[in-house]
Amino acid sequence: MNCLLLFLTQVPDTKSIGKSLYDGLMDLYDEVGHYWESLETLTFSGENGQENIVGIMKYFRNDPPLSIAGVVVSAIEDYQAGTRRFKDGTVEKLSLPEANVVKFLFEDGSWVCVRPSGTEPKCKFYFWGKEGLGGRGRVVVECVVTRCYESVLIFGSCYTTLVDIAQ
Repeated sequence: MNCLLLFLTQVPDTKSIGKSLYDGLMDLYDEVGHYWESLETLTFSGENGQENIVGIMKYFRNDPPLSIAGVVVSAIEDYQAGTRRFKDGTVEKLSLPEANVVKFLFEDGSWVCVRPSGTEPKCKFYFWGKEGLGGRGRVVVECVVTRCYESVLIFGSCYTTLVDIAQ
């Protein structure tokens, strides 16, 4: 909603200099940056569904990746532990309520957040990316987040397979 209000303030200026609304919107993106987000869900049904979800959360807490799809993780927020761990090893306390959530912050400003559903046998992955000012475009942001998601899906599939083999 805030973006819409900001965009509407630019409409008279855009029209007065002979630009289309689309051009005005592109100018606004150049001014404040390009954002992209997505929610993806992996469902783990059956007898081992909850076990798989617990295993995925345990993996992300105890053996987190240093990068996902080639994008370097700069910090990891563990809301259950109440900590933010930076890649240099420093740790700071979070001031947010305890929750079964792990969030990966990437060097490029994007992030991935992982949490189990509270009501269903699902693991939810939230993706967010922001392009820096000056123009790489939404396509690049989508590619980075999509690559992160694909890596997480590959891990989820591999983890499920490993659990099935072990049993």
